[in-house]
Amino acid sequence: MIPVAAGGDALTPGTQPQLAARLAAHPFLNGLSPEQITTLAEYATATDFAAGQRIFREGDRANRFYLILEGSVVLEAALPSGGSRVIEHLGPGEVLGWSWMFPPFIWNFTAVAMEPTRALFFYGTRLREQCEQDHDFGYDLLQRTSAVMLERLQVEVRERLRAEAALRATQDELEMCVEERTRELQLEVVERRRAEGEAAAANQAKSEFLANMSHEIRTPM
Repeated sequence: MIPVAAGGDALTPGTQPQLAARLAAHPFLNGLSPEQITTLAEYATATDFAAGQRIFREGDRANRFYLILEGSVVLEAALPSGGSRVIEHLGPGEVLGWSWMFPPFIWNFTAVAMEPTRALFFYGTRLREQCEQDHDFGYDLLQRTSAVMLERLQVEVRERLRAEAALRATQDELEMCVEERTRELQLEVVERRRAEGEAAAANQAKSEFLANMSHEIRTPM
């Protein structure tokens, strides 16, 4: 049975050569032999995603992957506190999804189309079976997928380092603000105590003056 993705084009004898040509031109598959391209074309179909459409969800079973032809896709990771964080943006010429190749075959991210997106869809389960039968093909595909994994991990590490640097900068700025405000408050306290001391001294002098005046008035000349 010929695999067909939702919204995709069935692999008929007339369309398969066109898909093979697209596969051969895709950067992810650059350098594969014509035989390997033909093998991949047997498991491929073109598919489309609307803007905002979720392609797969973090934690779901990973059994497929995509080669992006047009449009853009964002990868998001769930945060423990809720919500999500953008990991990476993918565009034409890039591969989407590698978790289909490694146990436990679970998506590590959520993928969402940012605009109308065209891609080539592959059933990962059937490709894994083909890789087990053809070790050279499987090794080549593994190398390419591993390179994508490494690149994604490096991107995530760089993003984390940038986030940590930004957090440290914010903390340093906050500490400087706190120190500056503390100095201002200390100066205000010193100034207030000085003013209170001057006011107390003035009141004391006034009281003494009035007491002296009262005594002089009561004392006969």
